[in-house]
Amino acid sequence: MKSQPKIILASTSPQRIQILKMAGFEFDVIPSDYIEFDEPFLSPLEQAKKHAFNKAKAVADVLKEGYIIGCDTVVCLDNKLIGKPKNRAHAKELIQAQQGRTFEVISGLTIFNASQERNMTIAETTKVTFKPMLENEIEWYLESEEFKDKSGGFSIQGLGSRFISRIEGDYQNVVGLPIYKVYEILKLLNYPM
Repeated sequence: MKSQPKIILASTSPQRIQILKMAGFEFDVIPSDYIEFDEPFLSPLEQAKKHAFNKAKAVADVLKEGYIIGCDTVVCLDNKLIGKPKNRAHAKELIQAQQGRTFEVISGLTIFNASQERNMTIAETTKVTFKPMLENEIEWYLESEEFKDKSGGFSIQGLGSRFISRIEGDYQNVVGLPIYKVYEILKLLNYPM
């Protein structure tokens, strides 16, 4: 019996690792050494796709075989990127800006079939609506420190879920990896299922 080619996740994100595990994939984790640099002339969608491609390519160039998954997730409001908060005050500013608003979570996703030198890059967008929060709710959330290292300053799978009133699209995309797209692209790149 022929062994299956390896799937490699070019990320150490605990959320992405958990999503792949829950979907039943066997994979290795090899973090990409690609350093993200945002281009001011690119849209958030193109920015996410660029970073996903470069993360996967950096690992594919070294391995030369396997299916390498690169992903980059960004949050944008009014077509402007909302990054990760630099500190508590910045997190408060980001959360206040999103009150009662609908913002977009965009994941760029690239998968390389390294041995065949083929790849595919897509973007998945999910709309998320924040309910208006009271000042004491914002302070409570900031006190939890869940905002740290989270795009937009919130976590939909944690305490932040209390304040999300609507999701249009793929929930897993908001968590960090649009898993159904991963599966579809693997099939298109001839991964033996």
